[in-house]
Amino acid sequence: MSANASSSPPGPPPSRRFRKLYCVVFLLACCATLEIGARLFVRDPSLKPEYFRLIEDFPRREAHLRSISQAARLQYYDYHLFAPRPVAAETITFTDYYSARRVPVSDSPGHAEEMVWLFGGSTLQNSDAPDDLTLANVVAAKLKEAGISACVRNFGVSTFQSSMELTKFADLLRRVPPEEQPTLVVFYDGFNDSAHGYRSGAGNFQRDLSQKLEDLVARQPGRLLVYLASESVAKHSVFWERVIAWRINWRLFARPLADSSQPNRKQAVSIYLHNQRMLRAICREYAIHCLFVLQPMIFTKQPLHAQEQEILDNTPGDLAKFTKEFYGTVLQSATNSNDFVDLSTVLNGSADWDFYDVGHVGPNSNQRIGTALAEPVIKALRK
Repeated sequence: MSANASSSPPGPPPSRRFRKLYCVVFLLACCATLEIGARLFVRDPSLKPEYFRLIEDFPRREAHLRSISQAARLQYYDYHLFAPRPVAAETITFTDYYSARRVPVSDSPGHAEEMVWLFGGSTLQNSDAPDDLTLANVVAAKLKEAGISACVRNFGVSTFQSSMELTKFADLLRRVPPEEQPTLVVFYDGFNDSAHGYRSGAGNFQRDLSQKLEDLVARQPGRLLVYLASESVAKHSVFWERVIAWRINWRLFARPLADSSQPNRKQAVSIYLHNQRMLRAICREYAIHCLFVLQPMIFTKQPLHAQEQEILDNTPGDLAKFTKEFYGTVLQSATNSNDFVDLSTVLNGSADWDFYDVGHVGPNSNQRIGTALAEPVIKALRK
């Protein structure tokens, strides 16, 4: 056999091999550039641009923004579905006590004479403020100033409204030991009961979440598989998380058209008031004093700061109308109840920029709201 016949076939030309290598290096460089650019220049899409502007001069701004990103993950819980996972970031701490937000000046449960639980949505969870500036911590500080020894638990969870709080409250009562059950409980609501009612239907919570649960229960995994794949990539890529993932979530679980009709608004109010009745019955059975607090919103503040007026001008008019009518009907129905507290106008007269969207306020505004919230709490505990 000749030498030519026994030799191995020639490989690809050097130029072709280098071309493939160049393509791989180019793709990796593009990915690295996108990732580095996202980490440096793309903000967390869950935080509104107005919030960044509002806290521009906040002393712990950078540390707090890092903490918000670190504390954004959720943990599953039976019955009430989810709450923030326990985490200790620089300015935000969620404890392992059913994900209750840390209340720094609260007395410890073993030494407190009173147990105070607070429930609400993101406005009570208060991730837009450090632990020491939350509404719950302001309340705890005012209780201490009044000489009341109290352990204050902040069970606020983003997106929760009164229906979800009813479920969580009842579940916690049966889980905690008797000595840890509250002597007083506060339900701080209005924003999500009206906004979710407008966007997702009376009594419903955030629509994309219910759609995911619906797909799971109905064994329709198609959208969930795409969503989970996207979220898995987002765990390792800031670019994917901040630029791609939320768009995929929006496309997969598109929210329905808002319903600003009068029947939907009346039903939303009816469900909110029925939830109050059921919560009263539970509290009466357990000898717990309860307070139902109607929280402030941008629609209820007068006069508005120039930045707030700009936010309001960019808010759908039918949402503003729906919320105002929701609040008006609630006030007509609940004002005479001795456990109802109207804080909807607590920011009236404030010349500060309080709201960075229709319902959330900045860290500095919590002092005024928390002080007003503490007054009925102190009065009830002294009785």
